[in-house]
Amino acid sequence: MDAVQGISGLPQSNADLAEARTVAGLVLTLWGGIPQDLLITTHEETELINCVEEVISHAKQDGRVIIGVADRVPVEYEIFRLKTVADMIAAAQ
Repeated sequence: MDAVQGISGLPQSNADLAEARTVAGLVLTLWGGIPQDLLITTHEETELINCVEEVISHAKQDGRVIIGVADRVPVEYEIFRLKTVADMIAAAQ
């Protein structure tokens, strides 16, 4: 599989999935979309929910996206936030 892993928009990076798709072209699979920073308490839970909604919408339109936390789940993450991500993705299928 040809993919780019770790795609993430703000606050972690400056290239969300849409911008990465523009740069990467149509061949590569994009992996990520959810900034790891949104899993910790320095950010509001609503930021995470809004981000996941946008990522799901983009993935449905794009078709070559693996939704995931970019780059890794931080040690200080909150388990309920990670569960929220999983529940939202499952509900969108």
